[in-house]
Amino acid sequence: MRAVVAAAALLSVLPPYRLSAQDSTRIAEAQSVLAQLVETYGVSGTEGPVREAVKRLLPSWAKSETDTAGNLWVRVGQGSPVVVVIAHLDEIGFRVTGIRDDGTLELETRGGFISSLFEGKPALVHTDQGDIAGVFLPRDSGFTRHTPPPLRVDVGAGSRAKAMARGVSLGQTVTMPKQYVRLSGTRATGRSFDDRVGATAQRNAGATVFLTPAGNCPDTAGAIPAGLKVVKVSTLSQAISDLEALKAGKPVPSC
Repeated sequence: MRAVVAAAALLSVLPPYRLSAQDSTRIAEAQSVLAQLVETYGVSGTEGPVREAVKRLLPSWAKSETDTAGNLWVRVGQGSPVVVVIAHLDEIGFRVTGIRDDGTLELETRGGFISSLFEGKPALVHTDQGDIAGVFLPRDSGFTRHTPPPLRVDVGAGSRAKAMARGVSLGQTVTMPKQYVRLSGTRATGRSFDDRVGATAQRNAGATVFLTPAGNCPDTAGAIPAGLKVVKVSTLSQAISDLEALKAGKPVPSC
């Protein structure tokens, strides 16, 4: 049985005010990827747009595949055992379950969160023809002790027929508008950072070293992306020693 092939990223940890040129480049790349993923909508069950955004952002060497459940897979290395690193693509939101006579939309939640945070906020209904603006209607939940009614959205239609004429239909998803916003230094804010940050981290893993069992060296020929150093190892202790040596700028055995 072949040993697992592992990749390690060697990154320097520096204070924000001492960023090197390389660190600044990595941060800029991470922000560029994260901003695009954060501003892409994909409520649970309709993650397709986010999946396609991730595929467009993958490096040229990455070969991806999508399974029947809609999961996007990128495989690196070969052998056994297999290690899976996961970042979910979906975000919290709502699904349209009904259109009332007055044109307002009945909703069901997709994911767990505090619904009252959406009251009185802008809404977007995601349709095949584009997004339709609306508002999450406030409920009589502030001064009463009973369970508030479910949230509804008003797109300004005034009737069921006019709402449907605008392209609204059952099963469509609804969210609040969102935007990636840069803050001071390396910080940023926005909705659905969970788990677009995880997807960004996987895309920008920054691996510069590829550890492989010595016997697997022939299999790596022609399969290693540019900028990735292949190190042949025989034991775990040697792998750790080689990583320390690389960090210190010392030579290590390679394929």
